[in-house]
Amino acid sequence: SDLIILTSDYVCFHLHSDTLQAASHNDFNHILQDFNPGDRAEFDANPMFTVPDTSIVFTMIVCAIYGLPFAEYSPSFATLDLAVDGMKTYGLSVEVIIAPNTPLYEILLTQAETSSLELYALAAYHDLYDLAVVASSYLLSFQLSSLSDEMAARIGALYLKRLFFMHLGRAEALRRFLLPPPYPHPPTETCDHTKQMALTRAWALAASSLAWDPRVDVTADAIRVVLTPLGDHLTCEQCQSGLEERINTLTRRWASTK
Repeated sequence: SDLIILTSDYVCFHLHSDTLQAASHNDFNHILQDFNPGDRAEFDANPMFTVPDTSIVFTMIVCAIYGLPFAEYSPSFATLDLAVDGMKTYGLSVEVIIAPNTPLYEILLTQAETSSLELYALAAYHDLYDLAVVASSYLLSFQLSSLSDEMAARIGALYLKRLFFMHLGRAEALRRFLLPPPYPHPPTETCDHTKQMALTRAWALAASSLAWDPRVDVTADAIRVVLTPLGDHLTCEQCQSGLEERINTLTRRWASTK
């Protein structure tokens, strides 16, 4: 090593200037702009530079630079969030370090379920599209009205629009899928058009309760729970068959909706 980095909690990192400069496009936030590897500080020691990061956050940054494993430190999401911001500050190529299937990408994915909004915000802020897509899949039940101004600002206009459109698009898709009632069958002696209209009206009532549910994370099973009981009082086998086919088609299409 030929230099020392001192963190805000007074932990020293003995590092290599050529490695830091090779990984950074801004001389490590200009810390090394005038650095000469041959310089020696007073008492013939390596020169020391200070950074505002804590040691655990800076450890994650060092891991990214040197290709060391992140997981063994069991970092929290808050630590990773600060570290990724720090990587950008120090001129590291965040889009390369957090490309799909990289170690940091994989460890961030482990936080998706518990810190989905924060992960989406991190991905949005650094324009990490693939990571944002994964994080957004955990936000289907998120109430957009509860989004804070600070979080909205971090997410930014483009990814905020994508998040809103995801919710609105799924809601509109569900309404569109629910709209057609079970297809009527030709009238029979025991089940004419008037009797079939009873199922159509019951379907419309049940479908409206689902269509205007504010949640867009409703599952195919939840849809079945609402619609299947419509067949409990049907005496016509053709009506029952038509209802089952309609529910199967609906839930299949909904399950494939992203």
